[in-house]
Amino acid sequence: MQIDPETAKLLDALLPNTGFDGWTGTALRQALISLGRDPGEAKLLFAADTDMIEAYFALADQRMIEAATGLEGGLTARVRQIVTRRLEQMAGDKEAIRRAISRLTLPTQAPRLARIIAASADSIWFAAGDTSADFSWYTKRFSLGSIWLATLLFWLSDDSAESEATLTFIDRRLQGVGRIGKFRRQTQERVRDLLPFRFANRAENKAPEAPPSGVPTQDTDGATREKDFAAKLSASRAAIERWNTERAGRLGSTLGALLPDEFALMRLYHACSPERRRNLLQTARDFAGQL
Repeated sequence: MQIDPETAKLLDALLPNTGFDGWTGTALRQALISLGRDPGEAKLLFAADTDMIEAYFALADQRMIEAATGLEGGLTARVRQIVTRRLEQMAGDKEAIRRAISRLTLPTQAPRLARIIAASADSIWFAAGDTSADFSWYTKRFSLGSIWLATLLFWLSDDSAESEATLTFIDRRLQGVGRIGKFRRQTQERVRDLLPFRFANRAENKAPEAPPSGVPTQDTDGATREKDFAAKLSASRAAIERWNTERAGRLGSTLGALLPDEFALMRLYHACSPERRRNLLQTARDFAGQL
């Protein structure tokens, strides 16, 4: 969500009122009056109070990215600097944010809260210069999203000087971000363990070694191989067979050439509900169209 200058000006005028009137139409009308605008516009600008809240967080993300200059250190260190600056920017808005979070934590607002936190996490990684384009793109944002939400909740109750307690809290949580790369490597190793004879000497582009005794291959026992792979992937054998046939027809390959990231994405797909599968596929198509 991109916030235009006029909306940003209105949100800035709205914040002082939310501390008293909350994120309400009354606060919005007062903000319009203070800017010399018709208070009747309030009904046209935001359909609900939560739309105002989401716009506020989007503006904060936008300004955070603009202010992310002169960062030093590695990626995690830059993330900490960005989060610290974000908290400094929001220092005067604590009561408004407290009311916003209280509204967003209602059960009916769970999807919106998740969307706001995910957008902030993505903005933080972007501002920090993250260039990942593989499966770690998702794991990083999921991890940082949970950290950012926990940090917000902690910060709202932090009365220490210059939010020192919150900064200590952030440092403890960010230690876990460095474990993401380790987790991904371990996941790839597990996939290689699943297909050991296919990954052997892959880097050197050598012919694969013979499989260990008793391990079926696609060439000698394709049915057993696909059945075993389907069980590992939590998918039906028919789906695996169909996917393998299509892949082989296009790329002249087989299941043995499956990459670790492909395995992870396939597992994610089969774990989703039908609706989420459609969303996942649409996202993939949209992304592919940008390549």
